[in-house]
Amino acid sequence: MISVQQIRAARALLEWRQEDLAERSGLSLAAINKFERGLVSPRKFTMDILRQTFEREGVEFTEGPGVRLTDSIFSVQNYIGKEAPIQLLDDIFNTLKDTGGEVLLSGIDERMFGGYKDYVQFHLERVRAKNITPRALLCEGDRNVLPYLDIEKTYRWIPKSLFTQLLYYVYADKFALVLWGRPIRITIVRNRVVAETFRRQFEMNWKNGKVPVFAGSQDVPP
Repeated sequence: MISVQQIRAARALLEWRQEDLAERSGLSLAAINKFERGLVSPRKFTMDILRQTFEREGVEFTEGPGVRLTDSIFSVQNYIGKEAPIQLLDDIFNTLKDTGGEVLLSGIDERMFGGYKDYVQFHLERVRAKNITPRALLCEGDRNVLPYLDIEKTYRWIPKSLFTQLLYYVYADKFALVLWGRPIRITIVRNRVVAETFRRQFEMNWKNGKVPVFAGSQDVPP
């Protein structure tokens, strides 16, 4: 659990007043003032809310009393071979399991994961339990969706002219590019600016996309 000292440091890093933190976190100004002054001991639930609030703004809590902005972080991780998709799914889960959040997928073709069907289902069950939700952009006309997901909330069709067959993921401050081939190659870049750039691109296409429609069914593909 993060410390009160880290909360104060994170607030200073963002140049926030206590009022700003209260507004963004949904906690009362009085509560924040009391625990920053050491008058009360905040519960773990409260500290988790504060941590998530700061992390959404790009603050990373380091070991010890430290904090830093993730804009300054640029790291690259490569996975190669048959296990690469599993390693990517594990990284998504481990990155978001404590905070929840969204995973955005663009250029997805669910058939590519046919050899990982059991692990994909296991992964979706564990992320659902941690309040991690996916959204995906499909090529218009693609009927290969996962029937146990809410299609309207999860998928959008985009025109072939906008669809790219280069699959990428965006989650937290990470951007992952998947190159299907022999071998499979996955590169994960951790940088807030890179992630936000592709997140905005995704949201634009999502806004202009269409909910998939399947003949003879309201929700589930044949």
